[in-house]
Amino acid sequence: MSQKKYSGLFLLCFMILSLLNSCTKEFDTTAPGQEYTIVYALLDKNDSRHYVRIEKAFLDKNKNAYEMAQETDSIYYGDILKVSIRDLNNNTIFVLTRANADTAGVAKDSGIFSQSPNVLYAFNGTLIKDHAYRLDVQNTQTGNVVSSEINLVNDPKLLYPLSNMTNLSFIDTTIFKVRWNSGKNGRSYDLIVKFNYSEWDFANPSLISYKSISYTAARGLTSNSLDGGESMQASIQRTDFFRQLKILIPLDPNKQRKANVVNTVQFMLYSGGDAFYRYVQVKNAQGGLSSSSILPVYTNIINGLGVFSSRTMVEAKNISLNPDTHDSIRIGYYTKDLNFVP
Repeated sequence: MSQKKYSGLFLLCFMILSLLNSCTKEFDTTAPGQEYTIVYALLDKNDSRHYVRIEKAFLDKNKNAYEMAQETDSIYYGDILKVSIRDLNNNTIFVLTRANADTAGVAKDSGIFSQSPNVLYAFNGTLIKDHAYRLDVQNTQTGNVVSSEINLVNDPKLLYPLSNMTNLSFIDTTIFKVRWNSGKNGRSYDLIVKFNYSEWDFANPSLISYKSISYTAARGLTSNSLDGGESMQASIQRTDFFRQLKILIPLDPNKQRKANVVNTVQFMLYSGGDAFYRYVQVKNAQGGLSSSSILPVYTNIINGLGVFSSRTMVEAKNISLNPDTHDSIRIGYYTKDLNFVP
């Protein structure tokens, strides 16, 4: 999965601690001689290179957990794992190899865990919609195997707005509705709005930089089923567009800016699979002061912990705005100090 996409890779290392803290009956992570493998991956059929993060439970009754989090051997397996993903429809097998994620542009979140090395398991291949895939991770020293199976998320169908639209308006205070039909096996939906513009210094107008900002306009919208074809929509306030520009574009009296004439805005709709949705639901349910650390954590990894799921993204691009919206970007209440020009 590419780091360039908005959501990035769903590889949050702090989840490991929440998983370990929440499992009291099924997993005693400090028991001697036991092995607990933790897996996180979101496959995307739009990508040509795919990544899986595989780590291990490392708590020890006789050691400080924070110190162990900085030890590479406490987090990662050595080169002893046999990792594969099988297409269950045509029996194609992809063999994953150990990779340094830093050189692949997949950054690891900062935190208490060791940042280097940043180990992932990767493979190149084309994934096929409507197909099911099985992940197997075998420890060649112990023979322990963890596994999981998923159905790939298919593309939802964007109905409005569409690519190459002209004169889209963010003027007035009415609700702006983005509409789509759900994709098969898709459960959770996020909508991202991207605004493209150019920028230059007053003192050097010939040196132009091309920039963009993105924001989440809707998050966690869910379909009623995994069958696909369900009518869905995200309702957003048009004025939120200008508020986000004010928040995300820094004030700089030395800069002038201009909204792109073509491809001014893009709408990116991300769809996540059912396992990802269930994990987030359970995780959110355990938050807050009233939560209990012994509530069960969702995992779809057999003989292990974590989440194996999929996602996809469709996009409406090359959308231009109407003149009134451009005027409001230049002189409107929220964005008048950003120095946009006609």
